[in-house]
Amino acid sequence: MQEYRADPSSNMGHGPYSVKDPRSQAEVEKQKSLFSLAKVYLWAGLGLLLTGVVAGLFPDFLLWIASVSSVHTASVTSTVLVVLALLYLLPASIAMSLLASSSRKVDKATGITVVYLLDTVAYGILFGSLMFRVVLALEQTAVASQIGQILGITFGVSGALFLLMSLVGTFAKHLNAVASVLLFALFGASILSLVLFFFYNEPLFWITMSIFFAVVLLATALDVHNINRMMQHTAFQNRNSLAIFFAYCLYSDFLTIFYYVFYFVVFLFASNRK
Repeated sequence: MQEYRADPSSNMGHGPYSVKDPRSQAEVEKQKSLFSLAKVYLWAGLGLLLTGVVAGLFPDFLLWIASVSSVHTASVTSTVLVVLALLYLLPASIAMSLLASSSRKVDKATGITVVYLLDTVAYGILFGSLMFRVVLALEQTAVASQIGQILGITFGVSGALFLLMSLVGTFAKHLNAVASVLLFALFGASILSLVLFFFYNEPLFWITMSIFFAVVLLATALDVHNINRMMQHTAFQNRNSLAIFFAYCLYSDFLTIFYYVFYFVVFLFASNRK
């Protein structure tokens, strides 16, 4: 068999290495893609960890402010921080997209990392405030004593759903065909939400919530599908930046799933106590 050797002037040989078989080059590219995919999930996991830490400490921070000052001061502080977090998240998502597509390697790698980490803190403030308000709302009920069980079930169900959608996105073929269905479903759910704003109806509310939740799950599968496809067929010049951007997509998907599951679980616990 004829031996193939990479041109030293090209990057096909990866420095001093020679390529004896064209299949070995494909194997190297496959390993690089798997390594990049692993970085995506590691960055997503780091983001979720930071969000969980901030969300866990945020209620204690508010209680500390209430103890040294007043409940009113703690409430104002919570409101201000939540508003700042919300004002940050929209431009942050735009900045993530712009930085991921930028041609400046060093600047965008640093910038996208900073934006992503600040994003995890902002989400931690939002979820910490949500948990704090839910506990206060349920303080006079037996459900408040089961908040740990509620969070455990929520994390378990959210993780299982995320894993399921990841498997669907990994192994399903031609999943991009559902993109138009997602847009149509999102538009329909938005119209129903507008109707509910003026004419509340409980069955219609749960139908709308279910549609939004289904859209989130399918969008998660679609994100995983596109990430796998791009990792396999695109040669990235800056894998760290794109790994963080893709991690941001998966991180946002998981938090959205978590929000809906948490809402459903709290409702079920509260209904069973009636």
